[in-house]
Amino acid sequence: MGAGPKIKAILALKKMLIKDLAERLDVSPQVLVNKLNRDTLKYEDAERMINALDYELVIRDKKTGKEL
Repeated sequence: MGAGPKIKAILALKKMLIKDLAERLDVSPQVLVNKLNRDTLKYEDAERMINALDYELVIRDKKTGKEL
């Protein structure tokens, strides 16, 4: 699963609309819908969206558990 469905799941958990996230990111809702539906987000885009939702994106080594 890519970042798009996960961001949509966070929106559902927070009872937020795509419109709400679009406002936080200062983009149009349609631009955001297109990015999430294509699920071809750049890392920077996904990180920005996740941060706007008050979550954090963590990269962790599966074997050691060490985070970057």
